[in-house]
Amino acid sequence: MKTLTHREKTLLYILLLLLICVGGWMFLIQPSLTRQRILKNEYDTLKGTYQTLESSQMDYSTLDEDMKNAANKYAELSERFYKTTFNSEDVDDLYTKKTVNYALLPLDLSIKFSVTDTIKPFGETKEEDTKTETKTEDQTIEEMFASKVMPCYEVTQRVRGLPENVYAYIEDMNADKGMQLATLVAAPSTTVKGQYEFTLTFILYLI
Repeated sequence: MKTLTHREKTLLYILLLLLICVGGWMFLIQPSLTRQRILKNEYDTLKGTYQTLESSQMDYSTLDEDMKNAANKYAELSERFYKTTFNSEDVDDLYTKKTVNYALLPLDLSIKFSVTDTIKPFGETKEEDTKTETKTEDQTIEEMFASKVMPCYEVTQRVRGLPENVYAYIEDMNADKGMQLATLVAAPSTTVKGQYEFTLTFILYLI
């Protein structure tokens, strides 16, 4: 058997080291790097999902304060828009001031407390043959709500002025959802040439 020279032994050692390095790279390091890339991609995806959920999550730390503010706002809006405390003087003042703002001369104003038809759930139709009249003369507003009728004022107003001013006045009044124009009658004025006398009937809902 031929003895390997020192140079041949050195080459064999180098070749063995190369095989070990290549094998370690292929079977150990490369799979680990691939696994690392996969895990990093999964981590980035989960991190993005977490950030999205975190940004969309409601902040409940101020819930009590928000509820308190909402209650105060509701009370403020109720005070402004719910007219259960309206009396005849308030109604008179409202309509008279409005007419003056539109250069209309108030001639007469009558206010009658009334009620509308019975309040029914949405989609429910009235049956005329079973309709009964509800006595409301002695009922309070709260009792009327409980009996499902809508209390309101029927305001009949007579004014004199130009048609365009009356139309602007009606448009302004109709902007209030708690008010509805029921009838409008116009006739030429017998005292002022070029002007008309208008009789308007509004329904002012006490809601």
